[in-house]
Amino acid sequence: MLSTVAGVSAVVSAGLVAGALLGDRVAASQARARLEAASFVTFMQTWHPHFVRFVGPLMLIGLLAGGAWLVLAWPHGNGMERALIAASIAGLVVVAGITATVNVPINGQLMTWSPAAPPADLAARWAPWERAHTARALVAAAVLVLDAVALSL
Repeated sequence: MLSTVAGVSAVVSAGLVAGALLGDRVAASQARARLEAASFVTFMQTWHPHFVRFVGPLMLIGLLAGGAWLVLAWPHGNGMERALIAASIAGLVVVAGITATVNVPINGQLMTWSPAAPPADLAARWAPWERAHTARALVAAAVLVLDAVALSL
């Protein structure tokens, strides 16, 4: 019973993280690319605090639920389920690692920029953020698939 609760929690949090990251990647990223520099800075400075408060805790819940699920599933003897759960935890660690090493430092810079005088090299400064965001969105989607398959076993 507890294993199922942990598994469902992991799947739900993985789905919400993947949905938020992929949704932003396929929609907001396209709009951001077309904004004038001042509008881009204003949009991102407004968007960022809300996104962090939503996605950050969900990633933590996913890691905790996945860890609990792995511990609770261990006695069952289903090697495939354990491997999928472990892979999904590793995927979340990758997403968190990308976020911490690339996105967070650039977000920190972003919050210091003035919309009235954005950096002249804004596109060059922002490009690594978008590349990292694409990578973490794809990994988050893979985590969701791994968790969903593990839950079905």
